[in-house]
Amino acid sequence: MGKKVLFVFNLHSGKGLIKAKISDILDELSKMGYETIAYSTQSAGDAKRQVLKYADSLDIMLCAGGDGTVSDAAAGIIESGRDIPLVFIPCGSTNDYGTTLNVSKKPLESIDRMAAENFKAVDIGKFNDSYFNYIAAFGLLTDIAYTTDQNLKNIMGYGAYLIEVAKRLFNIPVINATIETEEGKTYSDGWFYGMITNSTQVAGLKNITGDVVRLDDGLFEVTLIRATHNPIEFIEAFTSLTKGADSKFIERFKSRKITVRSDEPIAWTLDGEPGGEHTLVNIENLHQAVRIAVKKGYVDEIFEERGVEDETDE
Repeated sequence: MGKKVLFVFNLHSGKGLIKAKISDILDELSKMGYETIAYSTQSAGDAKRQVLKYADSLDIMLCAGGDGTVSDAAAGIIESGRDIPLVFIPCGSTNDYGTTLNVSKKPLESIDRMAAENFKAVDIGKFNDSYFNYIAAFGLLTDIAYTTDQNLKNIMGYGAYLIEVAKRLFNIPVINATIETEEGKTYSDGWFYGMITNSTQVAGLKNITGDVVRLDDGLFEVTLIRATHNPIEFIEAFTSLTKGADSKFIERFKSRKITVRSDEPIAWTLDGEPGGEHTLVNIENLHQAVRIAVKKGYVDEIFEERGVEDETDE
């Protein structure tokens, strides 16, 4: 009997192009001898629930969808307590995580990665009792980053965000919060935005999370934007963020554990999906918690062991 694969797919991710590929994927899995359980997600959290339902008998998890769908799948793997390798077919409109991993959007190439069994262990974020793959964020940009028109972003890059920001310059909420790190550093101020990331890209923008990002080093990249006093200062801060430049309005650092405290509830997003409102958040890096498929022989600077091939490549 072949290996058992749970294939979970979100037909509504991105432009829904995965719909035309489902039969080809299932046919290829059958030809390769996989025993497949297929499930079309109906609501948020479905991928996680399906992993937990079948975890004891699974050999591999195949997930087709956006960043939120693969985040659910990874959360299910962690909560199952089993080491189930994850294969990701990016189908979303932004695909921050897939782009960071350099994963092809072509389904059959994903199945090739699965057959090669070439996996890298990546860090996963724990957010109170929830999980995220690449970003936990609060503040203004948690809305703007995912509501700015994608076509406009493709044409104008960070300029598209500036247009959206300009609409709100006189109504930007200030979030008063204290951020504490495991290393004993404390940042207490009024903030416009904060993000805890494990990604080279956020909302389609590259290089805003730091110069050196490793997906398996046990550390998050943390970026905080202080509240500014006028539109000119805000444009300066936002431009510095998108260009990766230094600014007196921006704090950047790395940490394994972060605590965020506030008197008023703060609304969060996790991997682009609503993360609830909280006055106390504990965020922890789960070091190399999930194995995810990459290209055969793929070695990149987002992994610590640069220049060293996996044993599966020999």
